[in-house]
Amino acid sequence: MANLKPLRPSLKEKKRYVVYELFSETTLKSDEVIRAINDACLSFMGTLHFGKAGILILKNQMTEKNGIIRVNNKYVDYLKASLMQMTRVGDKKVSLEAKGVSGILKKAKEKFMTK
Repeated sequence: MANLKPLRPSLKEKKRYVVYELFSETTLKSDEVIRAINDACLSFMGTLHFGKAGILILKNQMTEKNGIIRVNNKYVDYLKASLMQMTRVGDKKVSLEAKGVSGILKKAKEKFMTK
């Protein structure tokens, strides 16, 4: 079995962290929100771009109103457009707004997450 060398930083995919704010009349379960975000992104981008975007919703960073999504740096605008088109989670009306984008998770939390 051959030893695999680690990837050089220049060959790794670059990622961005998008902080979003959720506006809803009632509180929602995190699993419902994650499923709705994934469905909205999949319907807007299609299967190919959804896979290339590498969207990952960081469940341990979620609060009632805020959350963080990791995405490839080339697909940030696609993710924002997908979030804007999201109007429902289940049968409840919602609105999502992208608060900001950062290349570092710690900075994204400090700068854009509301208390």
